[in-house]
Amino acid sequence: TTTSQFLGVWNSSLFHEVTGRRRVSPSEEYWLNNVLALSSGIFKIGSPRWHLTLSLLLAWIVTALCLLKGVKTLGKVVYFTALF
Repeated sequence: TTTSQFLGVWNSSLFHEVTGRRRVSPSEEYWLNNVLALSSGIFKIGSPRWHLTLSLLLAWIVTALCLLKGVKTLGKVVYFTALF
């Protein structure tokens, strides 16, 4: 009958087979969508993540300043960054 046909829909082991979707834990969903920011395909790149772009720019500025100032300053910077 009709109720026996739909009993498998609510069974978690048959969830993928019936709906065609995969179950995802909240932590995995956060990792994929927020941390990695995966897009739906290679042609949908998306906009730059500004906090990552600014962090990369800051890292390159610190690197350039260390190279310009010399080895003595580089030792101080390494000591400072190792503490934080």
